[in-house]
Amino acid sequence: MFKAAWNDPYAQRNGRTGQEQHGVDIFGRQDQGETWDGIQVKGKHGFFGQAISEQELRAEAQKAQMFVPRLKNFIMVTSARRDQVIQQIARRITEENLPLRLFSVSVLGWDDIEERLAEFPDVIREHYPQFTLGTAGTAALDRNVAGQLAKVQELIRTLSELSGGVDRSLVTRTVPAPDYPPLNPASYASRQGTLNEIITALESNSWVALIASTGMGKTLLARSIWESKSEDARYWITFSGQEGRYQHHLDLQVLGALVRATGDESLLERFHSGRLRGMEITEQTGILVTKGALLVLDDLPNLAENEILRERLSSFAFALWDA
Repeated sequence: MFKAAWNDPYAQRNGRTGQEQHGVDIFGRQDQGETWDGIQVKGKHGFFGQAISEQELRAEAQKAQMFVPRLKNFIMVTSARRDQVIQQIARRITEENLPLRLFSVSVLGWDDIEERLAEFPDVIREHYPQFTLGTAGTAALDRNVAGQLAKVQELIRTLSELSGGVDRSLVTRTVPAPDYPPLNPASYASRQGTLNEIITALESNSWVALIASTGMGKTLLARSIWESKSEDARYWITFSGQEGRYQHHLDLQVLGALVRATGDESLLERFHSGRLRGMEITEQTGILVTKGALLVLDDLPNLAENEILRERLSSFAFALWDA
């Protein structure tokens, strides 16, 4: 993205793992000019929702003074949300640096990255082709893709807040955003024969498993059936990218569906205060079942290696069966 933002095809990572980087992970030149900009990437995935601290920012800015040649701009890019407090601190450090002829300091949060990325459709098309139009050379996202992206972004924000680091009174009022299937690629084989076999199997079975190697189109087949259902009779839960938190993600998705179906937001407060356990959430899923309803569990991990998730899904299946 910064190659495009700087108009510098030679912008690159600084060194390799284990080497001294002097606070700079990526460096480049605006329009390939005479001055250098440096970026420090500060991941907050384990503590999503927590802002960069003043101590962290000052420490990295101090390291960046050792970068050769001298930087004109130092940018800290973080997966944490945009934060007014750290922005003010960055401006203060910049003012302190100017008399010393040192670089300016800026912080770009996750919100900023989303906004910047939208300015470069070519970058999106190269790295996230599933979010682009199928027509070659198209330089903009269509309305459907933009809507899907907004939903993904809202899900990220919701999960960030539920991970801690924010006012819990706000967290308890946040309904977890639902998962959605990925967009179809520009071109793919519809495989109508296989699709008809799955539909027939669903007519006589409560559960149908699609088992095949990665990339064979299981998700696309499931999406085709999911899209044929009305919005109040279809649910999609994806476990992709949820390593280490499969059970928690399942609980959040079911909790969100229950709140939307019943309007009972007290479930949120009870869940986050520990008075409503995941198994109890699962036992109430019968409320969601209507005739012809469909639940898709996408990218389900190996249950033989996930005993807790296996037990939760077994309870889930019984609750739906009883309904």
